[in-house]
Amino acid sequence: MGKTHRAFSGVFWLGTCLAVNWVGRELGAQDWVINPGVILAGFFIAPWFSAGRYCSPDIDHRWAPGPPRNHYDWRYHRGFTHRVWFASTLTMLAGLFPFMALLGNGVPAGTALLAFAPVNGWWSHLAGDMIYGRILILGRARGLGWRTGGLSETGRPSSGGSALILDPAAKVCAGLAAALAGLHLALFVTTF
Repeated sequence: MGKTHRAFSGVFWLGTCLAVNWVGRELGAQDWVINPGVILAGFFIAPWFSAGRYCSPDIDHRWAPGPPRNHYDWRYHRGFTHRVWFASTLTMLAGLFPFMALLGNGVPAGTALLAFAPVNGWWSHLAGDMIYGRILILGRARGLGWRTGGLSETGRPSSGGSALILDPAAKVCAGLAAALAGLHLALFVTTF
């Protein structure tokens, strides 16, 4: 579901930035590897690439509307746009090459990492689909298979009925994003 994908992309981006900043600190960086402005900008860019029919893996809805087919043919929803090999190629083309071009033009590495925000959104979508669905991960290994639109995501049973907790998955993501933001702040206070 779009709302869950967008919320999860924020958590995914903040977690990635925290890891990069922590490793940078451990390697002796004198400043943030990824500065707070870039972290905030990426937090708003990544969701655009995590959900929707135009910039996310769900672009395949444009030629294959409807739910994923049981045999996961590349032509259908959750076909090739949802594969790790495709996302890896996209990471090279849409993330690494722009990053290198920005570095070559004198942009600081921490700012150039913003080039990875769209790629981060795309990968967060795949990670979400690995949890909610039976998407192929590597070879024949499949995700957890939780029901999209079911109780764990929307707070409503898949068969309808009253809402118990509205959008629990999005609320969990919001809580995780707040915790990660707090960890960023703690890293800043203890380091710089």
